[in-house]
Amino acid sequence: MYKFYYKKELLETVECKQQANELLAELNIMYKSGVIMKYEKEVEVLTCYCGDEIETGDFCSKECYSHYFNEIT
Repeated sequence: MYKFYYKKELLETVECKQQANELLAELNIMYKSGVIMKYEKEVEVLTCYCGDEIETGDFCSKECYSHYFNEIT
C-alpha cells in the first residue's frame, strides 16, 4: 500500500505501484513539491476466539480452545 503525505498529513492511499508513481507526480505539482510517498506492507492481524491478538494458530490458550469446542458441540 502506498501512502502520500504532505506536512505529516495523509493525502491519498493507493495499491498499485504504477498508479502511485503517477499520483506522486500529480500531487507534487498540486502541492508545489514536498509530497512524500511511503510504502507500507499490509500485515494480517490474527485474533483468537476471545478477541485477543495472537501471533500464530487459532487460539491464545487451551482455555479458549476448550470454551470454543464446548460451544460448538
